[in-house]
Amino acid sequence: MESAMEKNRFTDTYRTQNTGKPLPLPIIDWTRIGYTAPTVISGEYDGSSAPLPKADVVVITWTSAEWNAFDHVFVNSGSTRYPDDRDWEHAWHTYSRNVPSSMTSDNTTAPLWGLYRVIEMKASKKKTIRVLLFKCDTHLAHPPYASGLEQITNQLIDETGCSWIWSIGTAGGAKESENLGDVVITNAGHIQLKLSENLSSGLNNKTVKGTAFPSTKLFNTVQRHFFFDMATVVTWPVLSSMLEELQQQDSGAKSLTLSDLVNPPLDPKNLKQSKILPKDGQPLLTTDFYYIASGAEAAKWSVLEMDDAVIGYVAQQKKTSFCFSRNISDPIVPAKAKGKTIDNSIRGDWSSAVYTRFGFYTSFNGALATWAALTAM
Repeated sequence: MESAMEKNRFTDTYRTQNTGKPLPLPIIDWTRIGYTAPTVISGEYDGSSAPLPKADVVVITWTSAEWNAFDHVFVNSGSTRYPDDRDWEHAWHTYSRNVPSSMTSDNTTAPLWGLYRVIEMKASKKKTIRVLLFKCDTHLAHPPYASGLEQITNQLIDETGCSWIWSIGTAGGAKESENLGDVVITNAGHIQLKLSENLSSGLNNKTVKGTAFPSTKLFNTVQRHFFFDMATVVTWPVLSSMLEELQQQDSGAKSLTLSDLVNPPLDPKNLKQSKILPKDGQPLLTTDFYYIASGAEAAKWSVLEMDDAVIGYVAQQKKTSFCFSRNISDPIVPAKAKGKTIDNSIRGDWSSAVYTRFGFYTSFNGALATWAALTAM
């Protein structure tokens, strides 16, 4: 059951239950920056085994928190959205075309391959682009592993005929300069695999780099007018309650204080204005295990996540442009407190607590950054 496990980027693949109503995402008034909301294309749905509709761009997202914010920005921006709102999900179309009979998932609440909606957006030079939004339930770190992720990526590109494929969602920070709520945009990735189910794929240690990078011209406008003010939800009382919960969960954390765990990328004073961070050519790190950076060991990566470079690898083989938009949902966690090493299990629990509490809001920023890039095409 989901309630029995801690959420993080690795485990948050299950559909969530209603647990209350914290601060919602706001209505987006697109006219403030001279634009209109995306238009939903209802069309005719021929069932989950039918081919996907044609689209200029495919945008994939992954976890429950990401999907919720994704729908709010691209489909239902005219009303507020709470983390546990679920009614909107029913309008998404299931897609299960060509799932091999031998291919299974470990998630009965989210069968392969996923769900989709189609929208149209006004882009630059008065052109309109058609975008297929895809909530992917096929993950590198879960059955059917790399083979499933490669297959669904191939199908998304082949059936839609897209010229761009994006993967967007939550991520771990690779360095202290990446604050909670910031969004990294990159067109490169490197793959590190540990699971035996993935090592035979031939993908381990592959690096991909795209030849195209999106326009950044709307980034400053969108982050200034629409980004969620993370300091309204990341407060010292909230952080204090999170620490208390951590200490109840793990007795080894009882000696830790907030000053031990709250570093600059999580400090409320640094979170008033989140930023979009374009990293053209700097690879993100894709792993099939939950990896939290320590110190400067991951500084060469733009961000840490668990699917994207596989998407990029397949897209590169098919000569399709690709890009990744990753919001910092769990910043780098301190490795030491008062000169002593913090146990990795405690660091993992703290990282998961940060994701669980704030990943919905950081995902809003990530979806908005993606909207800005697509609109500037």
